[in-house]
Amino acid sequence: MKIAKWICLLFLTTNILAGGDYGGGPQIVQINKIDHSIKLADIKLSRDKKDVEVILTYQRRVLKFDPFLGEKDAQKLKYGKYAEKRVSYDKNLFSQDLINKLNKRSVFTIFKSKYRKLVQENFTLEEVTEQMNLDEEKRAFEVNLK
Repeated sequence: MKIAKWICLLFLTTNILAGGDYGGGPQIVQINKIDHSIKLADIKLSRDKKDVEVILTYQRRVLKFDPFLGEKDAQKLKYGKYAEKRVSYDKNLFSQDLINKLNKRSVFTIFKSKYRKLVQENFTLEEVTEQMNLDEEKRAFEVNLK
């Protein structure tokens, strides 16, 4: 009887621990505290067409002194240099309509406003403020499916 209980508990814990990295739950993205202006920017299929990638853009500030940079370039880095992070989701979590729209997308897309609307309709971005194992030097954001 004890063995059956332990097997049942083991099965339940493996299912409970499967969070955002294994399915459609929220995924955590961490950036430095001095970085700012994080936004949902784009949505597309991965190269192998198995995953849907959500692209987040933010401004990354660099405050380190670099003697090889000119004064103008160093000033630009203090205000922020655009960077991006990618979050992958399984393709099966989305409707076939969305997958068809993403399949029709060409490799080079000049006007991305249609895809920005798609990512805004399907995802939300929230800052995580209360979490136990959060690094003090970083801010965490949660990318959720709507």
